[in-house]
Amino acid sequence: MLYLREHQIRKRAFLRDRYLRNSPFETSKRIPTRIKGKGDAGATRKEVKGEGFCSPPQQTLIETKNNDAIVGGRLLRFRGEWTKVTSNPWVLDILLHGYNIEFLRLPPTKYMPPSPSMSLTSHSLIWQEVTSLLSSGVIIPVPQDQEKTGFYSSLFLVKKPNGTNRLIINLRGLNEFIVYRKFRMESDKGDHIKDLITRFRRKSVISIREAMKILGSLTACISSVAWCQAHSRILQGWILRSWNRKQEDLDRKIPIPPAVKEDLLWWLEDGNLRKGIFWSNSPYIPIQTDASQRGWGAVMPQQFSQGTWTEEITRRSSNFRELQAVWEALSANTPLLAHQHLLILSDNTTTVSYIKRQGGTRSPLLSTLARKIFLWAEQHTLSISATHLKGTENSRADFLSRRRILPNEWSLKEEIFQRLTSLWGYPLVDLFATRENTKCLHYFSLEKGENRERLDAFSHSWDIPLVYAFPPIPLIARVLRKISQENTRAIFICPNWPKKSWYPLLKKMSPENPVILPPSEDLLHQGPIHHPNPGKLQLSAWILNPAS
Repeated sequence: MLYLREHQIRKRAFLRDRYLRNSPFETSKRIPTRIKGKGDAGATRKEVKGEGFCSPPQQTLIETKNNDAIVGGRLLRFRGEWTKVTSNPWVLDILLHGYNIEFLRLPPTKYMPPSPSMSLTSHSLIWQEVTSLLSSGVIIPVPQDQEKTGFYSSLFLVKKPNGTNRLIINLRGLNEFIVYRKFRMESDKGDHIKDLITRFRRKSVISIREAMKILGSLTACISSVAWCQAHSRILQGWILRSWNRKQEDLDRKIPIPPAVKEDLLWWLEDGNLRKGIFWSNSPYIPIQTDASQRGWGAVMPQQFSQGTWTEEITRRSSNFRELQAVWEALSANTPLLAHQHLLILSDNTTTVSYIKRQGGTRSPLLSTLARKIFLWAEQHTLSISATHLKGTENSRADFLSRRRILPNEWSLKEEIFQRLTSLWGYPLVDLFATRENTKCLHYFSLEKGENRERLDAFSHSWDIPLVYAFPPIPLIARVLRKISQENTRAIFICPNWPKKSWYPLLKKMSPENPVILPPSEDLLHQGPIHHPNPGKLQLSAWILNPAS
């Protein structure tokens, strides 16, 4: 387990103070400083008089070894300027002393969370990130004399837009002991916006300039009010369609469509402006989506979904199909996703943009579809966001969008199959397979489209030295009867369900006890898709020899 290096923080504070005392740079002259404008996405320049808080030139920062000089406590250097713009004691106290966690009650001094279930690949990736933090000195191992004490939290990974991983500490357990505070808009600002919209909705016409001012007030809320960006998109689209940029006649009056007025009702409903952005340490449910000309696919933890397109959707653009795949994945899994934080992982940049920005302006079709997604998300989830996933890392969703998953065509993990053949010999024929998943050179299939000689194993003789059979569950009894009738030696895969009517015959034909197969998440697959719950099947392997 890990803990913060307190002595490094103190060291950096000491180096910061020493740097300020010995700084060779003049700090009494006027310095051009980037100041972010209120309600502005851009910035303006402002002259401020430095008094011991001048940032050193860039080249000096580059020369500083390990960047130890001025990393922590930067805000403290500007406390004098903060006192000019606020008298809030809470803000000034944090600037002076730092932020202290507000505990409802102290957590236990000995707590170890349950180990989260994860694949070997995920475990390896997490360890790589931890090793990187160790090597850079961000964290150090807990000393041996402290290993039995402390409140520990588990780790998980989230994909960054560039395809790398971000290590996240799951603080859900610790949050139970911390005062819950939610960001929300100040009441006077909320009242101001409600007043703007009320007066706007009373009008039948308005100038483009006035409409833009209202839109600016709404977009200023994006960082603090949940779902508000989605409820400003109809207004934004109407303004863009009405404004002739070449003429730039911003004072021209234009009629207000009913749809714009109706959408803005959301801003007047009680509680919507107090829906703060949910800053939660709870893990997101990752949802990988993809679309092809044929259909859509989605992959979630322990779950996958797929479907085919209607003729109408196949005629749409690829961007529309990709965003439609998100909608299909969400609406098909509403009970599973309800009251959760969702993260859409898509290899389509347009889809990612329309999800992250709660809509868009370039395509009316995509805007309408994105609005449908966000109305659903607002009703059912806590939050929804998106990040880009490389196409090479989205192979499972891509497979689902192109190929239909067949409930009776799960293939046994190759490593397990090879272990069984080392025990009982290599079979000559796979009785239930397809061209893609057969374990043997020769096979029979229940699927249409195969050669006639490979169709329907029951119509052929099983007078073969050794066969491999992993039949669909409804066919188990029929397969056992044919094996018994033809005295066929077989490696047989089936659920270990003693209460089934066919189980006594199965046991009678086997000279050995079964091999219970481990319920690992990759035990069964179709292409890159793993069975969502192999443990439920309780699979076992038998060597059947009716003649013995």
